[in-house]
Amino acid sequence: MEDEKVFSDCEPMPPGSRNASGLFDFSQSTFTMDENGIYIEGNVTSVWNVHPRDVVKAELSLSYFDRGSWVPTILNLAPKDLCKVLYDKKQYWYIYWFSHVTNAEDVKDKCLYYGTTFIFEPFYFNIFLGLDMPLRGGRYLINIGLTAHDPNGIKREDTICMGMRGDLNKIL
Repeated sequence: MEDEKVFSDCEPMPPGSRNASGLFDFSQSTFTMDENGIYIEGNVTSVWNVHPRDVVKAELSLSYFDRGSWVPTILNLAPKDLCKVLYDKKQYWYIYWFSHVTNAEDVKDKCLYYGTTFIFEPFYFNIFLGLDMPLRGGRYLINIGLTAHDPNGIKREDTICMGMRGDLNKIL
């Protein structure tokens, strides 16, 4: 990872979107980078204005840095209802983040709704993927976009877009 805070702004940042600080209050958590990765402990509380009846849609895309610009790859995820898959043990956001939530039984039905506090066990954040496709080593960006839609399917104006930058290395 490029930054011990893990999250950065999207590139490009959509107009009117908020970054990771618009999703979570990180004041009760610490992120420390060392040779093992990024050590995370504490808790985060959702500050995003999402209502319990809203549907949260997510879009995750991976881009490669080539000759001064971010070039999209074919790797994308786009769950139409993130709340339904947030605690699915086969999903990346569960494997790398939500598997470390110690109060999962209390919050799993609250999704990312405003005021929900996620208490994390201390853990090292590292991403390891087993892919059956060639990706060259180098600098990559994961953009994560979140949108909330009211019960009538109308998209709310308050959107989230955050990025994660780092180097991808092939492990043999």
